[in-house]
Amino acid sequence: MRGFFLEILRIVCLYAVVGGILFTILHFAYEFLGVEQHEGFLFTAIGLLLFIRYRNKWQWTGWYKGENRKSLSGKTTTILMTVTGILLIVPVAAHIL
Repeated sequence: MRGFFLEILRIVCLYAVVGGILFTILHFAYEFLGVEQHEGFLFTAIGLLLFIRYRNKWQWTGWYKGENRKSLSGKTTTILMTVTGILLIVPVAAHIL
């Protein structure tokens, strides 16, 4: 049970630190391009990106060793990465149009 709570804390810290860094970088890039109203798209895209990374890589290096741990299938990963790419492109495309 201790491993479960440590893993939850680890996930929160990973999302906060890595997500914050990614958000800051992308926010400055969008500001440089003059794109406004992009925060919702960024939060969703970064959340999906971190979810994919966690399920395919980071869950194997954590404290929780439950039996139900599985990586995402290749098809699911591809679909989620496509959605993430679309979410990152839509604000820029909307600004240009």
